[in-house]
Amino acid sequence: MSKATDNSKKAASKFTAEERRQMCTLAWIAGAAVSVTDQVGGIKAEAREVEALRRAVAKCFTVYQTKTNENLSAEEPSTFDFDKAESLLGHAAEQVLAMLEKKDTPQNVDIFKKGVLDVAFQVAAAYGAGFLGRGDAVSASESAMIDKVAQALKATHLVDAVKAEATVSKTK
Repeated sequence: MSKATDNSKKAASKFTAEERRQMCTLAWIAGAAVSVTDQVGGIKAEAREVEALRRAVAKCFTVYQTKTNENLSAEEPSTFDFDKAESLLGHAAEQVLAMLEKKDTPQNVDIFKKGVLDVAFQVAAAYGAGFLGRGDAVSASESAMIDKVAQALKATHLVDAVKAEATVSKTK
């Protein structure tokens, strides 16, 4: 098969490079907002959360790509300030949702929202259940931030499903 034939099979993206970058950045912002919410456990916990953020963003876009044939990069934004994540969340979500709602189906928009919520939840659960595993896997302040992420995404209806899926995948 020639390269010309291979390229003709690839569907053109609905999104510009800038729109794909904004979608990726929103996922990073959501995870970072949760990460800085409850800073306990020192550098070890922070390292776990950053690694969880990287893995969760990659998973989010793999799932989205598989279900929508839309190729998104999970690459970390080149300029990113974790401490400003919460303040950036509302505007970033508003921009991305407006664009998605114009260019994609409601089902695909929900897939994206669910993926971003999963990023936030995975970061929150990354450090574990506190001292000697006796605490909650997700602290109250992290849970409150996940709720803020859900509100920014207009996805409060998806929170329970994301938490349930995360719990099931941890027990496997």
